[in-house]
Amino acid sequence: MRDEHKRLQALWNEHCPDRIDAISTWSQLNINTSNIWMMGGIMFEIDGVAFFCLGFEINQTEHHAAVADGKPTSGWIEGASEILPSEYERARQLKVDGQQEVV
Repeated sequence: MRDEHKRLQALWNEHCPDRIDAISTWSQLNINTSNIWMMGGIMFEIDGVAFFCLGFEINQTEHHAAVADGKPTSGWIEGASEILPSEYERARQLKVDGQQEVV
């Protein structure tokens, strides 16, 4: 039993990365972590592209205006672009199925 446990641990260590600090990651992306706690958010990477599904809207123009006025903002992810729900779902399904490339 111990040998099997060690074998499984070695496989885990080889194939499963350390967990990331999600709150720190959201903060580094400039997303209001209070919004994440209250309304949720999912992030994953596939084929070198990061995908986000937030439980709240982010808007670049509104974000920059709020920052300029010293008001709170939900945040904005620099370099982000909005995609169709079907594009997100395709990438999500590839991730769930364990594929690492968008075909």
